[in-house]
Amino acid sequence: MVAFESGFHGRTGFALSATHKPAIRQPFAPLIPDCSFLPYNDAEAAGKIADLNPATVIVEPHAGEGGVIAGTPAFLSAVEEQTKKAGAVLIADEVQCGLGRLGRLFAHEAYGMQPDIMTLAKPLAGGLPIGAVLVKEHIAQAIEPGDHGTTFGGNPLVCAAALHVLRRIDTPEFMSQVKAVGRAIKARADAIQRRFPQVITAVRAPQTGGPFVGMQMSVSPAALVKQCVDDGLLVITAGGTTLRLCPPLTMTVEEAESGMNTLERAMDAVFGTQGQ
Repeated sequence: MVAFESGFHGRTGFALSATHKPAIRQPFAPLIPDCSFLPYNDAEAAGKIADLNPATVIVEPHAGEGGVIAGTPAFLSAVEEQTKKAGAVLIADEVQCGLGRLGRLFAHEAYGMQPDIMTLAKPLAGGLPIGAVLVKEHIAQAIEPGDHGTTFGGNPLVCAAALHVLRRIDTPEFMSQVKAVGRAIKARADAIQRRFPQVITAVRAPQTGGPFVGMQMSVSPAALVKQCVDDGLLVITAGGTTLRLCPPLTMTVEEAESGMNTLERAMDAVFGTQGQ
């Protein structure tokens, strides 16, 4: 198996084996052996995947937990090309970046990728717990009824909710709104970065305009996260020092502006003397 250093794929045995961060892996060792990790967004390193003779390659088109990092076209193209050259299975982990987060129904569409397997979860059922694996026909042919089962698999209530979510997301009107919210958040994040250049060193967002923004900080975001919570705004971190903004897809531009106003006030409260 080949995975990437920024990746996070979950906490079951296989998924942990494909997750590089030692703090997450080590408490559950030993894990599945023979997983090679390559640097994310390094097209040259990805160009050597076939030499590792993998059975599968797993990649996030847009790395969330690793710091909200957009995969570059050159990198993802090399990953796909080398996976095919090796005769391996390409897995696109879209648990966090899929289902509208990048302004497209699926994240790999923004890059022209054709994965063999795609994983989905988080927003799929509108807050109800669900995970899904989509596979191409040649993968499906290798799976027989009864090969895999799960206690909560196929829950009819949750699946009905997921169908509703998909029907709502997969419309031009909805996705246009999602992109508008993403652009509004990115613009305000850029403005905040200009006010606090010593604290916010970079702002990362998908070029497709989705609401998935990372604000790279030069210090721990912990105090800022606490201040935001105290002020009624929920934000999370990624990659240790990245503030991650990934609001509900149903958010309006007005709500996004209100949230960013709260974030800016929190920045003033925590880092006021360092602002401009």
